[in-house]
Amino acid sequence: MASIHCLRVVVCSARCICQGGMKCIVGVPWSPEEFIEKARKCLHPKLLTSGLPPELDQVINKNASLCGKSLSMERTATMRKWLGWALECVEAEDKLKNEMSAPRRNILKSKRLCLFERLLGDVGHEDVNIAREMAEGFKLLGSVPKSNFFQKKRRYATMAVSELKRLAPLTRRGIYNSTVSCGDPATRPFTLSRKMNWPRAGSAGPMISRICQRQLH
Repeated sequence: MASIHCLRVVVCSARCICQGGMKCIVGVPWSPEEFIEKARKCLHPKLLTSGLPPELDQVINKNASLCGKSLSMERTATMRKWLGWALECVEAEDKLKNEMSAPRRNILKSKRLCLFERLLGDVGHEDVNIAREMAEGFKLLGSVPKSNFFQKKRRYATMAVSELKRLAPLTRRGIYNSTVSCGDPATRPFTLSRKMNWPRAGSAGPMISRICQRQLH
């Protein structure tokens, strides 16, 4: 359905301004014919495809229309192309990692950012700078870089930089304290026994007892 917009705001008089009074005209900014035409183009909200992004809807329709053989051949060709690009980007990946600081290089050592950037360009993704920003590190302060993908919103800072720097050590310590043992000898065995009940409750995956014990000591 069409949204309602404020068409215009009209000041009544100088006295009204002093008293905080204003005349606001609100309405649907279309004629009845235009409104019906826009409503006709809207899909029923109960349809499963109504909430899908256009890209995902296109992929689903394509996969449903192709036979298994054609789909397998297309996927094989795509993987072959991507593997070729990965080999071509090896030298550039090494150069990019060497230009990083040691902490960033340790975090991103398994990430193929040059290949990621090439893949984004191949599909025409709007956020063309995301791979470079990942390599350089995101700024925690200041303006957020434009992605050209998400809807633009103007948001103002709720905290001064000086206040953020003052609270950062306290916040970091609070996060750390929330993950360590409470130190109470009466509570730790009970907490450990509850944790060791997780596998018996149906958890999937490897459960190593010494990991739980290390978290409690």
